[in-house]
Amino acid sequence: MEFHRAASKHGVQHDAALHAVEHALAVIDVGDDLAPYRTLVLGPDHSGNMLEVVVLHFDGGRDMVIHAIPVRTLYQSLLPNHGDPT
Repeated sequence: MEFHRAASKHGVQHDAALHAVEHALAVIDVGDDLAPYRTLVLGPDHSGNMLEVVVLHFDGGRDMVIHAIPVRTLYQSLLPNHGDPT
């Protein structure tokens, strides 16, 4: 997995973003019609803090993280069991 320099803009370390991708709880296709395709990944870092990570998927199998930030309220409803008190 490659990391664009902008992926660190919000202070999320590469290993934390990679952990979130590898342990994704939600993967949303952003709907691009042409490569590179984008997905929004919601997953935990090593401490269980939820992150939102945007990954570009290039032809040939190359992937690049371009955005990583603590998950915003906007995306929390996409997580499994969102709003479930149990």
